[in-house]
Amino acid sequence: MERLIKDSGLEDVKTEVVRATLVLPSASDALTLMQEAAGAYRAVVAGRARRSPGTIRNWCESEGLGGRIGGKWSVSKVALEMFLDGEAGALARYLDGDRESKDTHLRPSMMT
Repeated sequence: MERLIKDSGLEDVKTEVVRATLVLPSASDALTLMQEAAGAYRAVVAGRARRSPGTIRNWCESEGLGGRIGGKWSVSKVALEMFLDGEAGALARYLDGDRESKDTHLRPSMMT
């Protein structure tokens, strides 16, 4: 988002991370929300990787970049970015649950 805003000509753009909790009435409602958003998300992920959705799905299986949620494929954008950037060590640590190391944190490039 920051890059898009800067590219539009605005200056002195600042980014602030805000954590928010989404509370839904039921697991069914959460699944519906995820399934409705999945199509657009898959298109963004495939576009970033410049690969077909089938290739991304294969990477999810072979490289551990995602998995099935409610029968639909879900891709970890952080894991995909590490994979695309050739950061095998960081990806391995991230997939093992390491969120503290400097190279396993979400970077701004992973959010665009």
